[in-house]
Amino acid sequence: TETGVNDALPYPKLLVFVSFSMPAESLKALNSQARQLGGKLVVRGLIKGRFQETAQKLKELQIDVIIDPTLFEAYQIKSGKVLQSPTFILRNTPTESAEEEVAFDRMTGNVSLDYVLEQFSTSGETRHDAFEMLKTLRRKP
Repeated sequence: TETGVNDALPYPKLLVFVSFSMPAESLKALNSQARQLGGKLVVRGLIKGRFQETAQKLKELQIDVIIDPTLFEAYQIKSGKVLQSPTFILRNTPTESAEEEVAFDRMTGNVSLDYVLEQFSTSGETRHDAFEMLKTLRRKP
């Protein structure tokens, strides 16, 4: 299988924490790249607390996400009350639950996934995985 791809476990190595307030094109691009690497976008909750509105937005954007506020807490994806997105988390192993503690690298900011993986591949807990994912991402289809 490709690096980072393990459909058996719900929480993959690569998690990209996003917000529906981000530009649609950014969400689509991040979704496409994350999926290519076996990763997932993560949102904190439903739009206006409503499943129907959230499902409609996901359909419009043609993206799929993990909706899981516990992941936001586990990785402390906020500064005070402000959501920090996108935040990129690369973990050394996929997991069955959000609560499982694993080694990871983290970067927050309006940067590309390519840049994030480049940084992670030079130092950090997930150097090898980041390097392999970077090669996959840069491979021309």
